[in-house]
Amino acid sequence: MMHKQQFAEVWSHQPSEEALEAREKINGLSEDDLKKLTALSVEEVHIRVGGSERTVTAQKFMPVGVNKADIDDSRWIVGHNPFPQGYTGLHMSLRWLIAQAAMGGGNNPMIIFPENTFRAPAYDLTKAELELVASGDATPVAELRAAAIEKLIPNDSKKNTIGYSLGGLIVPLFASLTECDYAVSAEAPNTETGRTPAGLRKATSKKAMSLTNRAVMASGVPLLEKVQGVHDGRMAPRQVANLANFAASLVSPVSLAWQKGMAGDRFFDDIKEIPEDTISVVGVGEFSRLFTHEARMRLVGNPAVDAIVDLRDCGHPEGGDNILIFADFCRIATSLQKAA
Repeated sequence: MMHKQQFAEVWSHQPSEEALEAREKINGLSEDDLKKLTALSVEEVHIRVGGSERTVTAQKFMPVGVNKADIDDSRWIVGHNPFPQGYTGLHMSLRWLIAQAAMGGGNNPMIIFPENTFRAPAYDLTKAELELVASGDATPVAELRAAAIEKLIPNDSKKNTIGYSLGGLIVPLFASLTECDYAVSAEAPNTETGRTPAGLRKATSKKAMSLTNRAVMASGVPLLEKVQGVHDGRMAPRQVANLANFAASLVSPVSLAWQKGMAGDRFFDDIKEIPEDTISVVGVGEFSRLFTHEARMRLVGNPAVDAIVDLRDCGHPEGGDNILIFADFCRIATSLQKAA
């Protein structure tokens, strides 16, 4: 008997009322407001893993525009950034803040785990851990974050964990190490047999900048256009600087390990590690060059996947860079139930 699954869709040209209301709320922020929120969110967490003291950088965001008394900290959103997006990226703060405002009642606090960048490393890995990550095994990073989350939120709080691209790769292993109600993964890169690092770069780089700029413009968030350095759909000087920082971030030991590891084919093994009582949701862009048709077919009927969400009219990275699509994906994914 084929495993019963739920199926849902997110349409790029039909954002929900919840996503539009979330956008309006966050549109009220100035760039200075966003900088302050981002700076204040950063927390260094000291943990002990494998017998040694380690430090992990995380970000803690309270819901924007919600009175302290109305914040519901019985449930937390735990997000994982794409590669290589760090804790100084204002565009990532906007992406997560709008998603946070769209999910549930918009009153749950949020922890985000950033990736390493040239200017802002978020975690270190030992030589042995780097070798594991380069082989495609994200367990060392998932273990660091699982240990950190125990110190960041109350033990009795419920969690929904969400990730896009590299973040989606980490979600299954993170969910296997710490109790989550939802494990939501979109556009994970490690889904195709025989893909090489060069093939991964080809799948993610073709027209990437024009697709990103189009997605940013379609989001309808002027502040996002400003911090991304997009002007009338074209590159502005700020985007050139952002790209330079992006390129510099590619050569750190952790980033080099990820570039090898993301090309592997571990996703369909890793999702088997998600506990049975966790709702496992996978999102796939309709025109994704990263999550191919063959990989999509491996999802259908897969007993490790409870629900599949199609990001319609989207490729990669549009499903994340169009922050209305991302918000609706997060909202829908964390409302689905296991099929009866």
